[in-house]
Amino acid sequence: MTIVQLLLDSNIQVENVSIVALVGIGGLGKITLAQLVYNNENVTKHFDFKMWVCVSDIFDVKLIAEKITGSAKGKMPENLLMDKLQEMLSKEIDGKKYLLVLDDVWNENRDEWLKLIDLLMGGSRGSKILVTSHAELFANVTWANSLYFIKGLSKEESW
Repeated sequence: MTIVQLLLDSNIQVENVSIVALVGIGGLGKITLAQLVYNNENVTKHFDFKMWVCVSDIFDVKLIAEKITGSAKGKMPENLLMDKLQEMLSKEIDGKKYLLVLDDVWNENRDEWLKLIDLLMGGSRGSKILVTSHAELFANVTWANSLYFIKGLSKEESW
């Protein structure tokens, strides 16, 4: 099943929001693949709205929630306490089918990941979170519904 087909399938998960992870070492094209999927015409039509957030190595739930809210609203929230930020984010995503790309996630702390995911579970059935990550331990942290390890070329293929 291709990544696009997986994102368009609303019947494969138990939860309303499911997680698809693209994992592999740097330079293999995870972000390029995610961009192609994100910009796919069928994907764009399928979701009520799409968001793209770069996470990188600092996994701060409040900062990521601010970025997600800013991506959803088109304007970054300023100086909000976490409860107000959570309320604002809920207002944007609850009951809507969304696609969120969390790009370049390095977090391997399950508790922090679950705090973030708890904020995102209000989307309607078929909502998806597409994560790109270098960390192979990421699979154990996220409980991704679908996990794709992207491998590089063999030595012979690269020659």
